[in-house]
Amino acid sequence: MLQPVIKWSGSKRKSAEFITSFIPKTGTYFEPFLGGGSILGALGNRPGYAGDQIPELIGIWDLVKSDPSFLANSYEKSWNGLQREGHTYYYKVRDRFNKKRNPEDLLFLSRTCVNGLIRFNTYGDFKNSLHHTRPGIHPETLRSILLEWSKIISKTKFAATD
Repeated sequence: MLQPVIKWSGSKRKSAEFITSFIPKTGTYFEPFLGGGSILGALGNRPGYAGDQIPELIGIWDLVKSDPSFLANSYEKSWNGLQREGHTYYYKVRDRFNKKRNPEDLLFLSRTCVNGLIRFNTYGDFKNSLHHTRPGIHPETLRSILLEWSKIISKTKFAATD
């Protein structure tokens, strides 16, 4: 089974195979609620359009498609910082994300926060805490996942829209 790039509330990962059995095998696929991309991934490499209203999420998917090595390297740098400095590093990245909205910071936060679930407050700031009992996905494991997904979504166009 294809491993997720990012966890997302409401994921259809467990039912993706069943859901895709109802989607025509040819033609362009349209995904209006991308989230973690479970259905997109289950369909394999085919032409499509995928969107979500969170620009930083779409930024992650654009980077997975166009520059997975950059995204993997950025995650590795932050992951190493977390291992070296501990919880204070996580909160530095969270503060930076809430100011600059970098997709690569969102990916790091999602892979190291409590239960890996993304939560925003009413101001749109990332609010989830560090998961103190796990170090986050290992950078080489994530790199493999990103490279695999990059191939699968090479024909997909992404848009940050509702």
